[in-house]
Amino acid sequence: CEIGKFNNQSASTTCSVCGPGHFTSDGRGVGVSSQATACTECPAGSYQEEGSSYQCLLCEKGKSSSRGSKNCTACVAGRFASSTGTTECIECESGKKTTSFVAAEGCTKCTSPFSSWKGSTNCSICKDGYYEEDKTCHECPRNGECPLGTTKANININSGYWRLGPDSIRILECTSSPGACLGGNGSSPLCQDNSKGPFCAICELDYARASETDKCRSCAKRRGLDSSFWVLLSFASIILVVFCIYLKQQHNGVKVGEEIHEIIEIYGELKTKLKIVLSFTQVVSSFPSQFD
Repeated sequence: CEIGKFNNQSASTTCSVCGPGHFTSDGRGVGVSSQATACTECPAGSYQEEGSSYQCLLCEKGKSSSRGSKNCTACVAGRFASSTGTTECIECESGKKTTSFVAAEGCTKCTSPFSSWKGSTNCSICKDGYYEEDKTCHECPRNGECPLGTTKANININSGYWRLGPDSIRILECTSSPGACLGGNGSSPLCQDNSKGPFCAICELDYARASETDKCRSCAKRRGLDSSFWVLLSFASIILVVFCIYLKQQHNGVKVGEEIHEIIEIYGELKTKLKIVLSFTQVVSSFPSQFD
């Protein structure tokens, strides 16, 4: 058989042409120019566009191929091939970018403090210890943590600290209720359950904390205890008033009914005012020292 053709049958009068991605070889798999008995697939990293060939060509830099390929494929974005005959393009490591968007032949190091994710084509994030804002890298603020790729909005706040919002870089210590300040990044709650506001010092509606170190707990149970206390106190007060009036009646003959009615009205007014004063005192005492 002539170059690029083969015959694997005896008593044959014709030779066949190898298809694309194959080359002629002998039984040992070695390329031969003539008298071939078989066709073999081109190995990975090489190619053959046409038949009638006894050899395969290596892929150039920036490209790769699999076994039996009739052409080479350019490395996709973020991958490169630095030598000829590459079987698979590889990703640039973190902190580097490819030399071109596609068919890259290598990687270049990012300019500090910029960095990149693995397999990136550009250096658009900030390295560990920095955060990104308006395409500029800034040093991480005190009481915060900035791992690779941190932005201003997702700076990781340390436990026991608080900040006003994702646009602020002032990270302040929670001195009054440190346990309520969970820390974390912008995607996680900064305050403990049922607490909110500056320094996480304010409890949600119908919640309260017994002390600065305590959690905000539901007022439902406490309200029930308070109601029972007021009922018992009112009942005891009425009994005491009735008894006093009875003793007074024995001396001056005042009507019991009128006295009871008048005293109950006075007691009701005093109890309402006392509750208002008590509630105001609790609210004022709950404000942390930061507001002094």
